[in-house]
Amino acid sequence: MREIEFRGKALNREWVYGGYIQSEEVICPKTASIKVFVYPETVGQYTGLESMDGERIFEGDIIKHFPTDLFVVTFEDCAFWAKYKDGRFELSHRHAYWKVIGNIHDNPELLEVGA
Repeated sequence: MREIEFRGKALNREWVYGGYIQSEEVICPKTASIKVFVYPETVGQYTGLESMDGERIFEGDIIKHFPTDLFVVTFEDCAFWAKYKDGRFELSHRHAYWKVIGNIHDNPELLEVGA
């Protein structure tokens, strides 16, 4: 079964992971009975995929497909996509050579240089 998890940036600017309640804009960590308020624009879902380093890939991540191309992970049309300036393709397990190099919230400058 696919793991459904979200991450979002809490009001203290730390990343939190767990279930997401959109009406309250909170993340509910699995190990706690507390709610953590997050910036809604930072919320991204786990894709179910890992990078070549074993890092989980989330919506909003900036990923690199070796040797050079940079992509942003998005969720559109009921699927996760690797988007670049000229198009997109569906993100799948067939593309095992991904490396997470940042995300659109902490590292927007990566897109200005690499995309």
